Amino acid sequence: MLKRTAILSVVLCSGLIFSGEKPAPAETASAPAETASAPAASAEQRTEVSKVVFYPIREAILASRIDGVVLENNLTLGQRFQAGEILVKLDDTRFRVELERVKALEKESLALSEFAKSALVNQEDLFKQNLLSELDFKKAKLDVETSAARLLAVRANRTEAENQLSYCVIRAPFPGRIEDIATRSFETLRAGQPLMRVIDDSKLKALMFVPVYLLDSMKVGTEIELYCTDTRKKVRGVICEIAPRADHRSGTIEMRALVENAGGAITAGMVGEFYYAKPR
Repeated sequence: MLKRTAILSVVLCSGLIFSGEKPAPAETASAPAETASAPAASAEQRTEVSKVVFYPIREAILASRIDGVVLENNLTLGQRFQAGEILVKLDDTRFRVELERVKALEKESLALSEFAKSALVNQEDLFKQNLLSELDFKKAKLDVETSAARLLAVRANRTEAENQLSYCVIRAPFPGRIEDIATRSFETLRAGQPLMRVIDDSKLKALMFVPVYLLDSMKVGTEIELYCTDTRKKVRGVICEIAPRADHRSGTIEMRALVENAGGAITAGMVGEFYYAKPR
């Protein structure tokens, strides 16, 4: 009986060994395959991108310095111009008349000043000969000083009149393009009223916000490569401005890069991207 029980135990144990499945080794073998793909995903995460907006290097709102009437305005939106080019002319009739009046006063004041000087010379000779009282001599000297002061005042008025006349011609402060026109021909303007908005897009400033850790590698003067998404072309830029304060909420800092745009390939307001490597 004992012998028969021992044989049965051996048979049962053998059945468990040879007939049971072993899924665990198969599952363990598949794990390394998933781990092997992890480095590829990590490499993709190293490349980051910041949005870029292109702004003109200079822009200005040109306004009238005087009250006047626009004689003729043939400006068109987007028109290019050179520095010093005449953009708008105002009616200068009353300013020319004022300048002629001041010139006449200057001529009169100059003649009175010269006469007072020559009279003082004669009065001085008479005073030395005791033929003129001291009071009359002092009065002659006062006339010279008074006439000289009046001449200076008139000449100041002439300078002001010439300036007022020059304000009738509005010239371009720099080479660029017309972005907006706020007045038309024959309109009456008030001093300080805007005429137009002009921009200089021969160079552009690329505005972007980048992570603060890039400050170690990006300084003023550092050359970078940007991608303009609107033109689908790469452009070179040089860092020209870095904000003195970072944004603690986003962990970024404002930077601006100067981009050459002499051919006008990029229009102000277009957007782009700046790609950089994220540290491990």
